[in-house]
Amino acid sequence: GLAKEVAPVTVDGVRADMLASDVAALMKTKPSPSVQLLPLFDPYLMGHESRDHLFERIHRPKVSRTAGWISAVVLADGRVVGTWTHATRKETLRVTVAPFARLPSKIRSEIELRAGSIAEALGLSDAKVEQVRL
Repeated sequence: GLAKEVAPVTVDGVRADMLASDVAALMKTKPSPSVQLLPLFDPYLMGHESRDHLFERIHRPKVSRTAGWISAVVLADGRVVGTWTHATRKETLRVTVAPFARLPSKIRSEIELRAGSIAEALGLSDAKVEQVRL
């Protein structure tokens, strides 16, 4: 029913569709770097026939685990660059990041900012980020 309202686009060499009315606004948008800590079972990771556009296949067992478990992931510029877990001890959120490769300092800094935001939202006084060594 939306065939007349949809326009084909190419994203990283892959054909996709979007609302034709949004194409002009998208073309004017300048991409900005983005780092997010997505929670377990985040919809961004769900419902794809293939997740090859989000991470390399070699990392699939780290993201899509046994029994359909979807890990919490570190997302940098729309791609999964690692997984993360957390624990709360006293007034501190402790975040452990397991990167797929060495992360640039800018991404590590952004992870610390995101962890701080999560700690604040949970009413905690501090956040500590630890990175698992490769």
